[in-house]
Amino acid sequence: MEINKILDTETKYLDKIWQIQNSNEFLEKLSYIEDVLKNNFNYIYENFDDKNIIKVAIERLIRFFGYRDLNAINVYPSPLSSDMAIETEDAIICIDAKTINMLTNAGDDRSIHFGRNQINFNNIPKYEVEIGSHKFKGVSFRPHLESIYKNKPVLTFFLTINYEDDHANSDNFKLTSHSLVSVPNFYISRELFEDDIISNYKTYTYVKKELALRYGSQYMPKANKSSSWVEFRLHSSVAYFDVNNPHPEDSSQFCIWKKLDNKYSVLRLDAGSARIDKSFLEENNRCLRSSI
Repeated sequence: MEINKILDTETKYLDKIWQIQNSNEFLEKLSYIEDVLKNNFNYIYENFDDKNIIKVAIERLIRFFGYRDLNAINVYPSPLSSDMAIETEDAIICIDAKTINMLTNAGDDRSIHFGRNQINFNNIPKYEVEIGSHKFKGVSFRPHLESIYKNKPVLTFFLTINYEDDHANSDNFKLTSHSLVSVPNFYISRELFEDDIISNYKTYTYVKKELALRYGSQYMPKANKSSSWVEFRLHSSVAYFDVNNPHPEDSSQFCIWKKLDNKYSVLRLDAGSARIDKSFLEENNRCLRSSI
């Protein structure tokens, strides 16, 4: 598919969704949500098992406006996708809701966090390490979301609502700001960003007992590390080369171990979730912000 066409379509829907977010009707419904949650604050906390009491309402709000105002002609049927995924005349639009409590997690607003179902670009592996004859080619992040569907680009957006909640007093509950991010499609990432978009990984994946039974007993989680392992730094954490065993997912590499839940487990070569800095997205006209 032509790169400029995908890029124009990304820009078109970034502008369109941002207009929806800043419409009087959208902001009025945000105000309504805030009022309802404040007025039922104690009852909700007594009966809801999550401290984030706003996320469900925001997900519903995005679906309400998305289906209605983006001229959806069909749903996108795959479960490997975002909170809302619709087909329009020229694209598949995936929008994920993010809600950040600025009293407890303000740092989360510096980046967008996502899993493999929420993006479709293939980032270059990160954290390649070489110590003497020991080389680790890095951790990949393989997306599950397809990049083209029915000859239409699959586009991904993240709509974030920031709020304040001390979990104790309804008077201190309020919505503060909102933002919208457009994450590059597979082809845009490859052509314009050389697939170097991810700033760091949030979570890793490991070979746990069930998978180790398939790979071989040598890959079972262990209570103690082996004296033959070679310690190295994997980004900001400690990991170990197992020079006696090839990696079960790539025999050209050494097996890598990390400590997890008081045991040592084999690090899989595909991360679980990742981050993109919003500053990077802003520099490339892909992040918009506003107060509420």
